[in-house]
Amino acid sequence: MMYKFASRRGWGDSTGDAQRIYSSNLSNAHETGAGLVRRTCEQNGGVYVKLGQMLAQLDHLLPLAYVEALRPLLDACPQQPWRTVEKVLKSESPLLLEHSDIDRAPVATASLAQVHRARLKNSDDEIAVKVQHDGLARHSHWDVRVIQSLLLIGAKQFELLRNMEWLGDELESSLKDELNFSLEAENCAKCAQNLSQSSTTRDSVLTPKILSEYSSGSVLVMSWEHGVPVDDVAGIRALGLKPRDVSHLLASALAEQIFVHGHVHCDPHAANVLVRQHPNHPHSPQLVVLDHGLYRTLAPELRLGYARLWMAIACGDRDTIYNCAKELGVDGEQNAKMLAMMLTLRPWDIIELDRGEHSVDHAALELVRGSDEMSDEVRKRIHDFIVENHDSMGKVLSSVPRELLLIFKTSDCVRAIERRLGAHWGWLQATARISSQVVADHERLIARERAANTSSSHPWSPARLSSNAGLVLTWTRVSLNRAILELQLALLSLLGTSPAQSSQNASPSPPTTSAPSPSETE
Repeated sequence: MMYKFASRRGWGDSTGDAQRIYSSNLSNAHETGAGLVRRTCEQNGGVYVKLGQMLAQLDHLLPLAYVEALRPLLDACPQQPWRTVEKVLKSESPLLLEHSDIDRAPVATASLAQVHRARLKNSDDEIAVKVQHDGLARHSHWDVRVIQSLLLIGAKQFELLRNMEWLGDELESSLKDELNFSLEAENCAKCAQNLSQSSTTRDSVLTPKILSEYSSGSVLVMSWEHGVPVDDVAGIRALGLKPRDVSHLLASALAEQIFVHGHVHCDPHAANVLVRQHPNHPHSPQLVVLDHGLYRTLAPELRLGYARLWMAIACGDRDTIYNCAKELGVDGEQNAKMLAMMLTLRPWDIIELDRGEHSVDHAALELVRGSDEMSDEVRKRIHDFIVENHDSMGKVLSSVPRELLLIFKTSDCVRAIERRLGAHWGWLQATARISSQVVADHERLIARERAANTSSSHPWSPARLSSNAGLVLTWTRVSLNRAILELQLALLSLLGTSPAQSSQNASPSPPTTSAPSPSETE
């Protein structure tokens, strides 16, 4: 009712202030509605807190009032008393109670679980004990069904919730994984294996060691890892490390997960990544990735298609962007542009900057460089863009493969960390380099396979000569494209670290969206 009242107030106004009255009433309605949603989440707890945390990260879709009202849910989650935690441990891991001394006060609490510090009696090793909130698994199914029904009803009644039905499906899928701690242990082990295969991340990015003898579906026991949060600039510098090196290592590790391995950590917010000195290289960082409950696996075809899209974006190749977006289910040029802008958090004219078709918008460049102190003009343009394109953004998110929705969240988390570290362009450079390398390797593989199919013919036969020529041409073209891209990235890096001109002098261009804030502390 408050939204209907807000839309009607000011009708027939003869002073010319009808729009002002409408905007004021709508703003008040948003604040009232946001307060009601937050109180509902807090009172119901569990799945509803998780929903509130997801909504708090949709500042590219929801009014600012909702984002600000729900953001405290990211850090402030209700704790369960020790007697409840002890009951779960007696049922799920009785050996742990016998073999360890567990601190009764949790060191961290989230919507689905809380973490206690402990020490094994026989070895004196410190361990982390993650205990799922009691009763959550039993009731979560019906809570999700209620939320899905409310979203369906709301989408028909309120413009604000139009094209948001996907949120309920994503909540259901995420909870199914996050409530299975045995799956989290498997994800952790697979992540460690993938990290060990890369020269970039081997020994530089680690995961905790899982103590399977004490773990179960609702209790996860792992090694206690030391370090400072990945966005703690003062703590990183106190270790003698450079925030830029930390940012680039994190970006490279997650970009490899997306484009190389296809097994992706979808909640890499600041509290889930620790930084410490590398034991063998004191001036280099070593990262420890925590909380492996939420992963998405990309099929090879989807992974390659997504890599091609990112390579096209990095090269400003408009036609290829359109084609790759269509292959991912996003049809139409305007929708493809919207997808590219949402992925990069850059306006379309900056994406096409290398073509020289547009002047540089320095207000937009302020966002691209990742400034935490955005001007009022940039903030206003972000808000206006979200209002004007709410439906289009919702349609794009509804069209892409469901696996990519959480991949977008991973990108947003990395960019948020990057901004806090003051390390600009790292994520865009890492995604551009690694996605283009994956595409190049695939094209070379196809060319080699074609050449191998004709290897049985005479060395000087037309078929053999044509095949070899094709292999050389493919190798040359791919290598040249990679070299051009590296040059473009170097120029973009130089541009991004140069002082931005005053936004008052900037030429107009489409605005971009802001990166969602990081998710809850596990």
